[in-house]
Amino acid sequence: MTNRGTGKDEMKKLRLDEEMRIRIYLLIILVLSFHYYLRCIFVDNDFFQAVMFFDIDDTFMDWFNCLVDFKGNPYAGEYGCNYPAAAVLLFKLCRFGIPEYMLEEGANSLRRFQSPWIVFLLYNGIVTWILSISVSHKLKLKPWDRNLFFLVFLFSFPAMFALERGNIINLAFVLTVFFYSYYDDENKVLKELAFLALALAAGIKIYPAVFGLLLLRQWRIKECIRTAVYGIVSFFGPFFCFGGWSAVKSFIKGIFSFSSDRATVTKEISDTVVASTYGGVEKLVRFLDMEAAPTTSVMSRDYGYNFSFKNIINVMQEILGIHISDGIASMALLLISIILLMTAFKTREKWKELLSYTLLMILLPSFSGAYVTMFLFIPFIEFLNDRADNRQKVKRSGMDYLYALIMLLILTPWALPNVRIFSTDIQPGPLTESYLVYFLCIFAFTLLMLYEGLGCLIKKCRMQKMGDKG
Repeated sequence: MTNRGTGKDEMKKLRLDEEMRIRIYLLIILVLSFHYYLRCIFVDNDFFQAVMFFDIDDTFMDWFNCLVDFKGNPYAGEYGCNYPAAAVLLFKLCRFGIPEYMLEEGANSLRRFQSPWIVFLLYNGIVTWILSISVSHKLKLKPWDRNLFFLVFLFSFPAMFALERGNIINLAFVLTVFFYSYYDDENKVLKELAFLALALAAGIKIYPAVFGLLLLRQWRIKECIRTAVYGIVSFFGPFFCFGGWSAVKSFIKGIFSFSSDRATVTKEISDTVVASTYGGVEKLVRFLDMEAAPTTSVMSRDYGYNFSFKNIINVMQEILGIHISDGIASMALLLISIILLMTAFKTREKWKELLSYTLLMILLPSFSGAYVTMFLFIPFIEFLNDRADNRQKVKRSGMDYLYALIMLLILTPWALPNVRIFSTDIQPGPLTESYLVYFLCIFAFTLLMLYEGLGCLIKKCRMQKMGDKG
């Protein structure tokens, strides 16, 4: 009886120690975040631009511009808008709450009126509510610590950047969180809603579809097929409100022209993985029976806001004074993608699987806006759950603390100065040291996941050799 009682006491002590570590960790992130905002408010307002977008006259740009621009058929021109039709329908729905004469005033003037703000606040209220119920269901922390987590999220760099832009990626994000929270639920209705949520997220922003691999890894083929069907319908279906296949072709051309508009130094998209594998953008254009669209990348102009692999490589080249050919960079990205997928399918830790999917989502696109880092909160939730889980009472390795440090660095807004070697003449704003920290964090996460994947591969090879000897 004494030994059993002693064992229970030790388990309780370990659990309390783990809870206290999580609480202190979240408090540190929160204090550092508040330090940034207080420094910006009371010391130097210019430090807001160390993290936020450079254009101080166009806050909530994506929201108000889309409300004004999505009048009529946005895919009717030669180059359609670069938003999927599901997102366009959402903005058209919001336009019903705003008188036409206000919309005709233009995006800047629209901010003077009440109706657009009411619609914007209602939208963000619904998004926050979905996030709240999803995280509360999934996060295995005590109520006080859960409140700390929500504060960390609200004041984090990714969440604040997305809110300041007014980008609907926050809706795609919360729908993905809803999927992550309920895709394994015992309630069949909630589980099916989770599949629909991921499909809608992919319909709005495309890249959340990568989290569908959660179903594939568990070999839940029927559910995977159902989710894929939902995704295809949610993505392609809305285009038939704007002309069907012609709208799809216009949308694709709009994506290419979007890259062209943002670039100042021309680089063909054909040096990306997709283009290298399938013969380039030209083949895709011919397949879709379209005229060739301008195909340039955004690498030379968006150093501070682009988290894609190609942009991070370009930043490294500028700082280190080295040259990496586009072919080598593309092959490296292909190899990294394969190893990340292998890591996701072989690792025993759920949060590492989720981190691998998130890194794929961030690194692969030619332009990966800073708000995409908001999806790092999904593996972060699982990381905290792993620590809070009563069954995981093992001694933490130094690698766990390294992961925690990197997550702290990338979630926290930092008031750091500009990097002088990057000229403001060739980009919309200077690259700040804050973004160098964030880029290094993504790079470090990628290296650690590659190490994890290679470790899994080596372990599998050793087991096969032992099996052959046996």
